[in-house]
Amino acid sequence: MPLRRLHTRLLLAVCIPLTLVSSTLLPVLHVHIQSRLSNLHAEADALLTIGHEALNRDINESLNYSVAIAEMPSLRRYLTVQSRSSLLDQHY
Repeated sequence: MPLRRLHTRLLLAVCIPLTLVSSTLLPVLHVHIQSRLSNLHAEADALLTIGHEALNRDINESLNYSVAIAEMPSLRRYLTVQSRSSLLDQHY
C-alpha cells in the first residue's frame, strides 16, 4: 500500500507542473507561430510585388521594341528580307 501511495504522489508531482508549464507555453507558442506566418505572408507579398513589377517592366520593354520596329519601315523591310532568305536557306 505505501508503494502505491508513493506512485500516486510521484504522478501528481510530475503531472501538475507539466500541466502548468504546458498551459503557460501553449499561448506563447501560438503567438510565435502566428507572427512567423504573418512574416512569411508579408515576404511572399513583397516577392509577388517585385515579380509583378518586373513582369510589367519586361512587357513594356517588349512593347517599346515593337513600336520602334513598326515606326521604322526600312528596318521592317530589312527584317522581312532577312526572314525570307533564312526561310529559303532552311529548305535545302
